[in-house]
Amino acid sequence: FTEWFLEGYCGITLNDSHITLLDYTYDTLLQSAVAQPQVTTHRDYHSRNLMVLNNDRIGIIDFQDAVIGPITYDLASMIRDCYIDWPLEKVEGWALDFRLRLIQAGLLKDDVTDVTFMRWFDLMGMQRHLKAIFIFARKSLRDQHHFYLQFIPRALNYVQHVAAKYETLQGFNHFLHDTVLPSFQGIESK
Repeated sequence: FTEWFLEGYCGITLNDSHITLLDYTYDTLLQSAVAQPQVTTHRDYHSRNLMVLNNDRIGIIDFQDAVIGPITYDLASMIRDCYIDWPLEKVEGWALDFRLRLIQAGLLKDDVTDVTFMRWFDLMGMQRHLKAIFIFARKSLRDQHHFYLQFIPRALNYVQHVAAKYETLQGFNHFLHDTVLPSFQGIESK
């Protein structure tokens, strides 16, 4: 995100305070991820990797990245998808329903509150979107493959929503609004 999107795509010159803020933000996301129970994750679980099969069964494709990771990773990938907007109320309802199903399956302790689970989910989604944004920018800059640029605004919108929601991310939220979005919007308007 720092190299490919901020510096490369947006042309932002980062100073020491920006780097410190970015390091703090990335560390916040990392600490949230490692605090979660670790399970097998698909890592690319989103609408474009699902297929409706015979008898309305669901087929899942693109398993090359499956690893052990945070319990909210695939959930965030699916219902905070870069390619589809879902209503916020639906997303939160689905996430909390998933929490209950995880508890019932014995994969999550019942002392993990709704608030904790939603924070894990939100921060995991933010990490996924920062990753997607840099990949989309890299595809454009390095490979001259510009198709995915159209999905950056949706991913940035998700990142803004989460950054605004949590006190620990207020510095990053201000950086997004004061520095990143004006640069990005300047590029988009050309």
